[in-house]
Amino acid sequence: METTESSFLLSTEHLESDDASSEWKTWVFSMILLNTALGTPTNLLLLISYVKNPELQNPSNLLLLNQGIADLLSCVMSTQYAFINYTDIGFHLASVYKYFCLTGLCSTTLTLWASLFNLLCISIDRLMNIQFPFHYARLVTENRIKWGIAVLWMVMLVIHGIPMFGVNTWRPHIQCSAAYVLPQFYFINLFLLPSLLVLISVGLVNLAICGIVISKRRVAPGGAEPQQQQQQQKSQYKLTKMILVVVGIFYACWFPYTTITALVLLKRSSWFASGFSQWMLCLIEVCKVPLVVNGSLNPLIYVWKNRQFRRAFRKTLRLPVNESTTAA
Repeated sequence: METTESSFLLSTEHLESDDASSEWKTWVFSMILLNTALGTPTNLLLLISYVKNPELQNPSNLLLLNQGIADLLSCVMSTQYAFINYTDIGFHLASVYKYFCLTGLCSTTLTLWASLFNLLCISIDRLMNIQFPFHYARLVTENRIKWGIAVLWMVMLVIHGIPMFGVNTWRPHIQCSAAYVLPQFYFINLFLLPSLLVLISVGLVNLAICGIVISKRRVAPGGAEPQQQQQQQKSQYKLTKMILVVVGIFYACWFPYTTITALVLLKRSSWFASGFSQWMLCLIEVCKVPLVVNGSLNPLIYVWKNRQFRRAFRKTLRLPVNESTTAA
């Protein structure tokens, strides 16, 4: 553990002295600002559309609303995190004022976690909808969804508020990043490991959804109402495509950072006896960009793949709505 901590400190000092205004920091900062400029209005439009269009207000879309809230907060908080870590002024303020650093860091990890865990809830909700279509309305009610969302946020607030009450390794003149400010036990066991478990769970749940839909499509549509069954199968096929898009982009955005961070934190200390190499530090920081970008892409996927949201967005923007624009 001592070797690990010393290697972190060596890396931090090197990062401070040589890379404060390096090109890669400017690139990362610019990308996060660009993402905030895209994600903030699209997620706000999602929230406004939900409120103004009663046809969207159902338990499943309530989870999408919560996802939009988490993504909106992630876009906003990521700007503060970028300011702290990728600008000279922000770096100085965070290295001098402890709670300025902790507030920015904990709020960012909270919003990323909220988006991550809510996607798991969305996946489970869709699995129940497909597997138990006749019992879904009775099992999944709006009140239960609201209570579940409230409990989820309370638990996450407690977990991510722990560093604010002394469980941190903040010291003056170190980078305000999770690897340096959060204890390794906390970061690994209360952030990284749960994130890995959720990544795996989301994949398994959506594989189950795909398997169920594919098996139903293989069943011949006979019966008294073949046309209705064909429409249901068509709807399930489109849902499968939407799930594959959402989950595929989700994995593309989360997997690089989670994997690299896990390899670094769970490494053998002999591999990095003299500290982390510069390219490794840059790679870790660059891989944080897709985490935030994922939040700005979700509303675009909903509009692309969901007829109700596409129609609601157009109505909210006061654009013409007709059959050609609302067709699934």
